[in-house]
Amino acid sequence: MAGLRDLIERGDYEALNRMFLDEQDINNMIGLMPEDLSRLPTQEYCKSLTEIFKASHLETCPICFEDYKIGDKVVVLPKCQHNFHPECVGNWLVKNPLCPMCRANVRTNLYDVEPQNRKQDLENPLPNNN
Repeated sequence: MAGLRDLIERGDYEALNRMFLDEQDINNMIGLMPEDLSRLPTQEYCKSLTEIFKASHLETCPICFEDYKIGDKVVVLPKCQHNFHPECVGNWLVKNPLCPMCRANVRTNLYDVEPQNRKQDLENPLPNNN
């Protein structure tokens, strides 16, 4: 684990993410890092979103159960599109990389990589045709 500690001390989040993405078991257990959280898309809750959210019954943060207010920042998770207050989902995701609603892996979706496919690509690179 000395390699892991070294990556953490250096703050090499890209190398840590590559390691997590390559190892399915770790990828589903280790929470997101600050750099990952900063990459999550946010939008401002507004009147047009209110109508969309009401139609889909998503006008309340499913973590704190508080209604969104006009002007609130809302995090929209990649792929699954579930919405949360940034602080609510941030507290969850630093401990657990899975969406609290559907259990989709947020790290994998954030980087748009399927861990097993990536691992196979690394083990079996395409032949060089030079």
